[in-house]
Amino acid sequence: MGIAIDETERLNSIVTDFLTYSRPKPLDIQTVDLNLLLSDTLELLRNRAQNRENIIVRQEGEGVQLVSLDPLKIRQVFWNLGINALEAIEKGGELTVSTKGTQSKVSIIFSDTGPGISREDLERIFYPFHTTKERGTGLGLSIAHRIIEEHQGRIMVQSNPGSGTTFEIILPRIYGK
Repeated sequence: MGIAIDETERLNSIVTDFLTYSRPKPLDIQTVDLNLLLSDTLELLRNRAQNRENIIVRQEGEGVQLVSLDPLKIRQVFWNLGINALEAIEKGGELTVSTKGTQSKVSIIFSDTGPGISREDLERIFYPFHTTKERGTGLGLSIAHRIIEEHQGRIMVQSNPGSGTTFEIILPRIYGK
């Protein structure tokens, strides 16, 4: 019964990811505190990391970072990047998420101490259905990329095998400007 439930949840996740990728919904732009939105998502990731050995999830960046964005879609980006980082960190490590901002832009940086991404895979990580995971769909990062582009932002990645991975999201503080 446990296997059937796990497989049902996995299939539901695959179908949901596919629909999210193939039929994006219009943005619901709201002004939110980016650090608070991030904090909520990281708390869920910490709960997930509790089942693994020696994984620390840290948030850096204090104060209020007001940004106009679609909170549900951006939370999906945070979740996808966070889950990928936790899955990459095999036996102990750290995921640090930080924010910084200027008057016109904000940056959100996800940095993990996992094994890094090979050069060959780095070129294709945002392509739909590209995955290196046995049970992955290859849609998480392509969905994140699409959502960031919908918000008129950019997402960049730096990684070297053996030294972790860093994703940086840059968003305009005010959507449309």
